[in-house]
Amino acid sequence: MPAFGLPGVATDARLSRRIGIVVVAVAVLMLIGWRMLPSRNDGTLSVAVLTDKVGTGLKTGNNVRLDGVAVGRVSAIESAGQRQRITLTLHRDQLFGLTDAFGVDYVPGNLFGVAEIALERGPGGAALADGAVVDLTGARAGQVRDATISTLLRSVGTFSNEVLSPELISILDRISSGTSAFTPLIEAVVASVRAIAETQRLPSSFLLGQYGATLAGLPSTTHGLLGLLSTAYDAEYLRSPENLARFDASTQMIVTEFIPALATVLSTAETHFADTVSTLVPVLAMLTRTVPDPARSGVELGELLRRLGAALPDTADGPVLNLAVDLRGVPGLAVPLLGGVR
Repeated sequence: MPAFGLPGVATDARLSRRIGIVVVAVAVLMLIGWRMLPSRNDGTLSVAVLTDKVGTGLKTGNNVRLDGVAVGRVSAIESAGQRQRITLTLHRDQLFGLTDAFGVDYVPGNLFGVAEIALERGPGGAALADGAVVDLTGARAGQVRDATISTLLRSVGTFSNEVLSPELISILDRISSGTSAFTPLIEAVVASVRAIAETQRLPSSFLLGQYGATLAGLPSTTHGLLGLLSTAYDAEYLRSPENLARFDASTQMIVTEFIPALATVLSTAETHFADTVSTLVPVLAMLTRTVPDPARSGVELGELLRRLGAALPDTADGPVLNLAVDLRGVPGLAVPLLGGVR
């Protein structure tokens, strides 16, 4: 094969092969490096965060959120001495002015303990750049908050150990025992409310108005009752020691003798007349049937009393029956009684 050459160029076939091999090797290495190294022209940037601790359940690949929207992922978690280095890969077009003054919250991504990072905006700061390192240790350690489920459970356990002490349990037990004493009262209130609800026929507004009208006379009634008690206390009769002794003796007799005797009588009556009382039920039932319309019967009874009052007018000698008797047609009575005059 003939040798080819270029005028003025000192080269040969062996040197050409070597140069070609070098060029091909460099091109292959550049291609491999381009494919292997991450590209920053894909709209993402890498930010490293230094913290004192990593939230429980946080792993590589977990979401990074800003205002509740996923804006990236956790790309690496590494130890940096006594600190932790968390590398975040974020989407530039979703950061919306986020600066390096942001804070980090470890939050639960679901109910199974998978944690996520929530970025919290902070005042001031510089715009995030690719490769930025945000140090959240030391003075900025307060910007890292752990709100994962494990922390919540740990807090609940600490609260239970510190607050639910034997003394508190004893107090709650005493409160429960004391409250149980009010059970009959509560049952009575519930029964009363139920009975009112079942028997109430008038609206509550009307009833409240009537109750209000009734309470309007309560002050005067109370004043009169207190006046009566005061009068009884300041009575001239009770100022005498002899009369006061008689009053005390009467009261003592009523308390110690009369009331016990009355209780004995009623108990004896119950023993001997309990069966007899049951017979009064049909009698009372028949009496109620004789007055089917109480309102009408009340009106008629009032009219009867009014007529009786008109028939017995008051005179100087007292009430006299105003009666006119027509004996016409009954001469056997008219002649002896009235002499034939009506």
